[in-house]
Amino acid sequence: MIDLRNEKGKGVLQAIIILIIIFLVIYLLVKFFPSFHKSYEFKETMQKEARAARSTPGFEDVVIKNLLAKAAQLGLNIDKGNLKVQIERGIATIEADYYIEIKTFFYTFKRHFTPKVENPIFM
Repeated sequence: MIDLRNEKGKGVLQAIIILIIIFLVIYLLVKFFPSFHKSYEFKETMQKEARAARSTPGFEDVVIKNLLAKAAQLGLNIDKGNLKVQIERGIATIEADYYIEIKTFFYTFKRHFTPKVENPIFM
């Protein structure tokens, strides 16, 4: 005969542990997804700006202004020192270097992003 008194509560404890793990995974996904989405959207804007770049003197300032506006719209902490725009020899190069802080109830993560975009300039 099987004695079930020693097995009492093991199934409930396993279910609680599994539910906690599932909750934790969903919580972290909800916290991390927006940062990756913002980074992707900012890189898309960088690519659009690189495609629209012209070799006109001073156009780098226009590109930086547009990128800073997009960063402010997305809530990214990017300033002029974090952006590097070069338009020379028929190639537009845009680089950014920034961090996004992700605050959870147990730790604050700092995600580091360094997107770089190069695009030839067609006259």
